[in-house]
Parts: sequence; structure tokens; C-alpha cells
Amino acid sequence: MKKRKILWFSGAQFSEDKIKTTGTWLIAMGIALAKSEDIELYNVTYGDEG
Repeated sequence: MKKRKILWFSGAQFSEDKIKTTGTWLIAMGIALAKSEDIELYNVTYGDEG
């Protein structure tokens, strides 16, 4: 099976840690895409490291 690669530019940073600061649909969509076996998801996010 050939995987589709998705380059996703978003304002939400995805990580292994649970995200607690946003209630948007982005997180749910990212999780669903990442679980799909035929998709490789790459997230590009700009933000401050703090």
C-alpha cells in the first residue's frame, strides 16, 4: 500500500504530550489523520519555545 504524504501548516503544534490549551478541531483532525495507516502526516508550525 502506497502512503499519501500530507504536509500540514497549522497554528497548533502536535506532540506526544497531551495538548490542554486548545479546543479546536485541529487536534481531533490531526489525531484521526495520524492514526490512518495510508497517511504520513507532517506538521509545520511556527511558535515560540518560551
